[in-house]
Amino acid sequence: MTLGLCCAKYCFMRGTFPECEGAWCPSFYTVALQDDVFPIKRPVSLEDEDAVIDAKDYDRFVVVRAGDHLMVQFQCDLCHFRNIQRRSPEPGSVRDRLLLRCIRRANLDACWARESTTVANNTRNVKKLLEKEATIGVGSGLVMVPAGPCPLRDDNLMAVAATMMQRSLDAGKNDMHVQYDTVRQLRLAVHNQWRESVQGQAALVMMRGTAKLMTSTCPTNGEWFEWFMLGFHKRVGDVSCPDLAVSIEVMLALMERFDRLWILANGDSKK
Repeated sequence: MTLGLCCAKYCFMRGTFPECEGAWCPSFYTVALQDDVFPIKRPVSLEDEDAVIDAKDYDRFVVVRAGDHLMVQFQCDLCHFRNIQRRSPEPGSVRDRLLLRCIRRANLDACWARESTTVANNTRNVKKLLEKEATIGVGSGLVMVPAGPCPLRDDNLMAVAATMMQRSLDAGKNDMHVQYDTVRQLRLAVHNQWRESVQGQAALVMMRGTAKLMTSTCPTNGEWFEWFMLGFHKRVGDVSCPDLAVSIEVMLALMERFDRLWILANGDSKK
């Protein structure tokens, strides 16, 4: 087993779309997209808003790291597109290109749910496992289970994730784009509809005394979607605009202004 996971090979093995050129490989996701318009909040210095704390922050949420596929289930943009649309992208199609960009963004967010040090440590452990596996002569695939082939269906609901990415580009009230809490409501809407559907009726209810614990079959509650939501939240952050209390001094100044306006107002209609 190697650390590279070829998604194209899995497409070929399952007999669908053998021309797929997408693959898991750090070089496949190391070049930032020129038309990527999704916002990325990066840490800055309080003294100099234009000074990024660390140069490596420029790569956050833009590229993948070696070993990301060992931490989260990965399929390339093209495979996700075919899982959703059951066809290949049409050349020159604006909608197909937009969907591919949303899929890429969701894929990157899922990968960046973990920090680089965590990914690097896990990759070293996998390499050590493979090394010791070879030393004792254990057959390939017994220590590290195969990651594929993946079925031709959207098991993780990438379609929902891509839709949420498009929603995240809408204009917001307190910032250029809508906030994370606004976008995540789409996930709740999907969960509520799934729960009321025929598929959602397969959920179980576990009871102990007066407490109830529900189990859901909705993929938006699955592990991949959890990592995607975490990475998305890390990328966009939160812009908080709390309602501040009015001080006594400000309140007195306001009352003086109101009294002055009341005195200067002529007639009952103006008052």
